[in-house]
Amino acid sequence: MKTTIPLGYSSSLLAAILATSSTCDAAGEHDSGGKDKDIPAPKAQAAKVLEGYAVEVFLSDLTFPTSIEFDAEGDIYVAESGYTYGDGDATPRIIRYDKSGERKGEITEGLIGPINDLLWHEGKLFISHRGKISVREGDGIKDLVTGLPSNGDHHNNQIVAGPDGKLYFGQGVVTNSGVVGTDNAKMGWLKDHPGLHDVPARDIKLTGETFTTDNPLAADGSESAVTAPFQSFGSGDIEKNIAGETKASGTILRLNPDGTDLEVFAWGLRNPYGLSFAPDGTLFATENGFDVRGSRPIANDKEDLYKIEEGGWYGWPDFASGIPVTDAQFKPEGKPQAKFLMAEHPEVKKTVATYPEHSAIAKMTISDGGAFAEKGKMFIAFFGHMAPMTGTVDKHGGHRVIMVDPGSFEATDFLAQKSHGHSDKEAGESSEEKSDDGNAASAGPRRLLDVQFSPDGSELYVVDFGVMFVDDEGITAKPETGVVWRISKSDEGDDAKVPAARRKETDPKEIQKDEVSVDSGEEVEQMTKKLPDRADIGFKDGMTGKVFHNYLHLRMTLANADTDAAKEAAGNLAESFSDERAELKTTATKIAESDDIGEQRIHFQELTTELEELFTGNLSQGSFYKQKCPMAFGGKGGTWFSDVKEINNPYRDDMKTCGNIVKTYKK
Repeated sequence: MKTTIPLGYSSSLLAAILATSSTCDAAGEHDSGGKDKDIPAPKAQAAKVLEGYAVEVFLSDLTFPTSIEFDAEGDIYVAESGYTYGDGDATPRIIRYDKSGERKGEITEGLIGPINDLLWHEGKLFISHRGKISVREGDGIKDLVTGLPSNGDHHNNQIVAGPDGKLYFGQGVVTNSGVVGTDNAKMGWLKDHPGLHDVPARDIKLTGETFTTDNPLAADGSESAVTAPFQSFGSGDIEKNIAGETKASGTILRLNPDGTDLEVFAWGLRNPYGLSFAPDGTLFATENGFDVRGSRPIANDKEDLYKIEEGGWYGWPDFASGIPVTDAQFKPEGKPQAKFLMAEHPEVKKTVATYPEHSAIAKMTISDGGAFAEKGKMFIAFFGHMAPMTGTVDKHGGHRVIMVDPGSFEATDFLAQKSHGHSDKEAGESSEEKSDDGNAASAGPRRLLDVQFSPDGSELYVVDFGVMFVDDEGITAKPETGVVWRISKSDEGDDAKVPAARRKETDPKEIQKDEVSVDSGEEVEQMTKKLPDRADIGFKDGMTGKVFHNYLHLRMTLANADTDAAKEAAGNLAESFSDERAELKTTATKIAESDDIGEQRIHFQELTTELEELFTGNLSQGSFYKQKCPMAFGGKGGTWFSDVKEINNPYRDDMKTCGNIVKTYKK
């Protein structure tokens, strides 16, 4: 679906990605040939990761994912945003997976899109969704905080637990730079919320600046209106003294886990999207910069990283990255220089680092030490610019995760695309469909939003919102293109290699039960390089990868004529199937319940036939083989799948090497 957002609209992360109004107009499919053109499946080979690490696809086919979290048992929760540019009807939901990536259920009741973050704390799942902080209790959702100012351009964002036991979250501002204008009408929310405006966290006095614009609320659109900052559009009576409130825009708020004692921790932040506590208890926040739009446009503002101090003021709406917006560098071409809105300013806090404008800095996490990264290392996601909607962008800046040194704050690219897809189609790793600026969909990381460590700190999970095209006509977000990437240490320093933590060094014929717990489709490629004919295999989803690996184990037990081992392996295989695969589960269960090797082999042939469509339809990389013994079953023949060329017949004890490869499936 296409949104009709005009050129020049918001590049700030939540304004551009997760719109707030259900009245935002939507049109048809992206007009690049009328339909999707070969949007590639995500694959690790299209990703570039820092030397010493390996990346893989853990989950795919998600619709607008924004957050990942882990409970105390290691189960995984992934939030799908819900309402977004490109799909006004998408359902916000939280999907639960087990450690292997097999889906266990979902939560939809009581959620309001967009869902922006999840937090597991003290045995409970906390949710930051539009206008609310809530907690999962029993089978329902209990609201802890409501009425947050999240019906404008930005929302309540990442939520973290502090060393004091309190919960902290960021709250974005209603407007771009403090003034409600025609840009907010085009964003879709002004007509629905004509009284909405920014509210400061502390009492402030204004300079008296006013802004005259066209009036989009007038029936014929011909009237003009006068609006002052921190006041509703065309309010008439201009106030110079504005009272502060707790539920204010542009703040970091904190509360007790039971919802009590909501208070302002810091203020003057335009859109504090990402939050994380360092091991020493210091709070850091990411912030999206000003846009060149509205009644008070501001140019060339960077994306920021701040060290957050209690009670600190971070400059919005009169400072950009700690510099006054009256500085000449912020003057938009052909538009007036911004003036101060506040008559008096508290001490403004400075940034610790800045990044390219419009690169849409997102969430962050900080290592507490361990095998993955040194203590204090920061990992920050960048969603990427929204050109040409936001104008010309000199530096790309997005589609990446950076690693930041906690002492110098120097940044190193940690995860990125091998190619950005801004030129011609690149070796099957980008789509034919492109935006007007040539931006294609990469098979590598696309629009990155969240970064979280596994509970044991050995892996980093990166949430990828998915494919989004931007052109002069607006934004097109593609459902079922979201990904969760998983990154682990690799002792081979090759981004295409298998994570060292899960590489197997045994012959596949000797794989035991505890070695068959595959966590994702791409983990099938983790076998040792001592087997040169072994194919590197990846599947689009974790369930298929786990099924394939358990299938191989079952085939091996039948080749060894081990009835008891086959029963156990078949039981593991049956557990691998999701509830939607009941017929496959039933066939595997028949093998698990049989004490006769001949009967087990008959059902295994049935299962092989049933599984062919699943395996071939979900193959995302590598190859595997269909093999056949013409002498099986009294000369009728029997087939099976293998990940190696070597023949190991599961049907004939007396003809172990009888058979040949009849088909190779390859991506």
